[in-house]
Amino acid sequence: MKPEQILFRTAKGEHMVNNHGRDISIAQRRALIAIDGRTSLSELSRKVVWVQNLEAVLHELCDLGLVTCDLMEMQTQTALTGTGTLVHKAQLIELARELLGKHAEKIIQKINASQDNYAALNETVLTCRKFIRLTVDADLAERFLARAQAIIDA
Repeated sequence: MKPEQILFRTAKGEHMVNNHGRDISIAQRRALIAIDGRTSLSELSRKVVWVQNLEAVLHELCDLGLVTCDLMEMQTQTALTGTGTLVHKAQLIELARELLGKHAEKIIQKINASQDNYAALNETVLTCRKFIRLTVDADLAERFLARAQAIIDA
């Protein structure tokens, strides 16, 4: 796993959290609950101090099929479960990192703070465009908007 990767709970992982599954250890359960589909591995490592050897626990959860960092796998699962906005948020965060580099942090915060529905996500993208236009570059803002809308519309 790479530090910038964002982890997602799979449908099996969601089921385990929602139904208080006892088939995993306490450390695995705590780590699984902390995974929100928005936080990178490096951020999780800083925030989840109550799980010792977090990276090993996350690998175990991956091996059990409870979490993934594969967006393609998540897109397939979200088509079945209807939780597509988390995948779109992750893709928008990747887009922000790709286009904005060191200027991406404020945009990532705005995307993470957005409600988990398509109307709110569209509004957030427009707000991000304005912010990029004012703080970075107008052409870059338009490229961000076009690519972000393609992500949301997909």
